[in-house]
Amino acid sequence: MPRRKKENNEKLLPALTDDTNTIDIAALKDELKDYVSLEIKKGFTEEVEKANKRLIKEKNKAILFRDILIILLIAGVGFLIYLLYQEGFFAKILSNKNINNNQEVVNEEKNLEEYEHKEEEVKKPTQEDLKKEYAYLLDNYIMLEDSLYLDDFYNGKLTPEIRSYLTLRMMKKDTFSIEEDYQIIEEEDFKKNYLTLFNGDFSPISFDYNGNKIRYISKMNAYMTSAILKDEETSIVREILEIEESNGKIAITTVEGIIRDNYIFNVVTRNFVANNNNDLKNFVDKLNKVTYVFENNQLVDLVK
Repeated sequence: MPRRKKENNEKLLPALTDDTNTIDIAALKDELKDYVSLEIKKGFTEEVEKANKRLIKEKNKAILFRDILIILLIAGVGFLIYLLYQEGFFAKILSNKNINNNQEVVNEEKNLEEYEHKEEEVKKPTQEDLKKEYAYLLDNYIMLEDSLYLDDFYNGKLTPEIRSYLTLRMMKKDTFSIEEDYQIIEEEDFKKNYLTLFNGDFSPISFDYNGNKIRYISKMNAYMTSAILKDEETSIVREILEIEESNGKIAITTVEGIIRDNYIFNVVTRNFVANNNNDLKNFVDKLNKVTYVFENNQLVDLVK
């Protein structure tokens, strides 16, 4: 009887054990998995914290070393500045700077004065330069010594008769039309030459030309001479005394006289002045002085 009971128990025990082992292994696996995960996370966290602590510690050391180095450098610079101050270094620098600044101001003022002086020299041409540039303006404004208008001219009068006289003086006489013993001068030709010499309106008039009557004939729109005219050379000579530029006008002052047979005479009085081996400028007080005023290459005024 007991033997049979034991066999029955053996048959039941393996079945129970198998089920029990199956349940324990699954639970054990889950527990082991959770445990391992937790331990791994815990270990990783601890290692990260240790690494951060080491990094912070190293940074703190570097910052501390940097701060100490900066403090030492500042202290060194401060000590060096103190030594330089004790030696009067900064006072010397300031003194030298003031001297240099003053010298620079003096040099700048000197350079400015030199520049202004040079600029003034450049802007102000010499009399020789002015003569070369403007002497030609006088070429068409010289009278013949036999003119009826000499006295008025050298007294600074620029009358309509004198303007007409000088206009005819510059015109080529052989270009005029000849009719028996007189010549015809077309008004248009005369006006063209007149406006070359003078500004303002043109009004044709009759006038005297070295003893020849020049009549204006309005019906003909022309001038008629009383004789055949010829181009003549004048005995009046001039020398330029001074040329001035002002407000677009050119003023040319001359001394003038008659030179004939190697003698110099006053143009108006015909008084003897000197032999013709002297400069006219030496006899300004005895000869004729006049100032020609030009604007736009035209004669606008005469000044005694």
